[in-house]
Amino acid sequence: MIGQGFRGPGADIGDRPETFAMAQALENCSKNPIDPEDGTAIMTTDHAQPPRAREQFRQHLATVLADLQETAAQDGEAVALIGSLATQLSDKFRQASWSRAKDAMSADNYDELLQSFEKQGNALHQAGRTKQAYAVQALATSLVAGTQRADTVIAQGEGLLDALIDRSVALYRQHLAKRH
Repeated sequence: MIGQGFRGPGADIGDRPETFAMAQALENCSKNPIDPEDGTAIMTTDHAQPPRAREQFRQHLATVLADLQETAAQDGEAVALIGSLATQLSDKFRQASWSRAKDAMSADNYDELLQSFEKQGNALHQAGRTKQAYAVQALATSLVAGTQRADTVIAQGEGLLDALIDRSVALYRQHLAKRH
């Protein structure tokens, strides 16, 4: 879902591949171990990943963070889209914020949501809906970062990213309250 080098909603992605394919680092880092007794994914926060994949994900997370910080200052629509999607998902898990919703997810919820993000991100990217794809990318990156908390750099980046996403949720909820 998350394309390597994909930049914020204002980026020119015309020269990018047709699909919004998940970066190898994101895919490698998102694998949940399988419970041998029942075959379901085990949600953990300490995935042992090859150093190269971990470093690629660190770089991806840093890029998404930098893009989102810049976008937050320049593009209210992109922030609103992130807030809207994160609010919908938070509400689904009966949580007040995106970060709490992530923590409330089961391994099956995680896997389902990551697959949904991949499918949705591809469709949005192919349809030229860059800002919506960007919102999916931000949440997917945050979701995967939550499985890499044993790495202090990723854990710190996750905290920053989640703070930005949670702020967009708060702003979106304020906007909804004003409309009603």
